[in-house]
Amino acid sequence: MGCVVGWRWAAVTAAIDVLLAGGFVASTERAAASLYAAIVRGQDGVAPASTTVTISEAWTHDEVLELVIREACDGQGLNEDQVEPVKSVCAFLDRRLAEEFSPSFEQGAPSAVEPLRACCLGEPGVGKTAGVIQPSLAYAEKRGVRHRLRVAAHTGNAAALAGGSTTTTLHGGGMFGTKGGPAKDQAQWSDVMLLLVDEVSMISAKENGRLAKSVASGRGLGVDKPNF
Repeated sequence: MGCVVGWRWAAVTAAIDVLLAGGFVASTERAAASLYAAIVRGQDGVAPASTTVTISEAWTHDEVLELVIREACDGQGLNEDQVEPVKSVCAFLDRRLAEEFSPSFEQGAPSAVEPLRACCLGEPGVGKTAGVIQPSLAYAEKRGVRHRLRVAAHTGNAAALAGGSTTTTLHGGGMFGTKGGPAKDQAQWSDVMLLLVDEVSMISAKENGRLAKSVASGRGLGVDKPNF
């Protein structure tokens, strides 16, 4: 078992040999991440299954983001078209977290961070779900705020693949929202940072309206202001 304190390029080969021989112990998590990055670069983007990197609060936004990008799509990483939207989503979440951890921030106060409104376009199979939504959720998970994101899709299959719920479930159920109400809206949306909608072209204007109304109700905003 090797002990990795840090790394320089001259020591990378030896460190990889130790890892492949049965594992490693890193004195710091950042040293582990550095070793992980070196292995990925040296093996065409495929990291050994024994590589494990644990995230802690000491990690910076850039460090977590780099790890998420490298681990995405089963370790194959992201292409340039996927990286940009993922960076936008993660940067937004980081700004929200920075705001909430500020000493001057009052719990429950409206966020002053500009809401993120974006649309990712692309043909079927280009990687909008696996290459944008799932890495964004992975980043949120590593930063401890996955529970504050919602993922919606029109059909159950699409929702399951994206790791979320149907729009009907989120806004209360049924064409007229008979299963919902202010209490459910509040429980669903009161502390949510971001809503990600997959297959948005399949959602009708009326369904979008019902979802927006539910968000606005849950956050105590006017129906025309469902922003996060």
